[in-house]
Amino acid sequence: MAFWYYEGTKDYLVQGLPAVVLTFKASGSISPGRLVWFDAGGTSDVYQATLAIDTAVSGQIGPVGVALHTASDDDPVAVLVWGVVKNLSMANTSETVTVGENLSCSGSGNFTSGSTRIIGRLLSGSASRFMAFIDCMKIQPTD
Repeated sequence: MAFWYYEGTKDYLVQGLPAVVLTFKASGSISPGRLVWFDAGGTSDVYQATLAIDTAVSGQIGPVGVALHTASDDDPVAVLVWGVVKNLSMANTSETVTVGENLSCSGSGNFTSGSTRIIGRLLSGSASRFMAFIDCMKIQPTD
């Protein structure tokens, strides 16, 4: 069981809930609360997603999970692959969000509502700060 708890303005992970958190090597700068992808070079490095999941370039595997802290190039970065995470944001922070809606990857590592390549579901909150269940271990092609 992972237990990663920050109290303050940037709580990014679970409070005593089961989770899978793995450490990867950062490729470039990574911000906390953003989706990270495996790089296209066939390594185990991860980088902050810069494309929507449906416009990924050939060779990119797709989202690995949510970065839990700031990382620079070649630094280790803890990534939530499966579990509940909070204080995430939609790419469009004026988007209307509904509890239970599907989440997909948008540009810049943020989230968007979607019906394809579902990486999780919204549990509560608003477009600028929400809690979600993330499951990058099984990216669903459709709902």
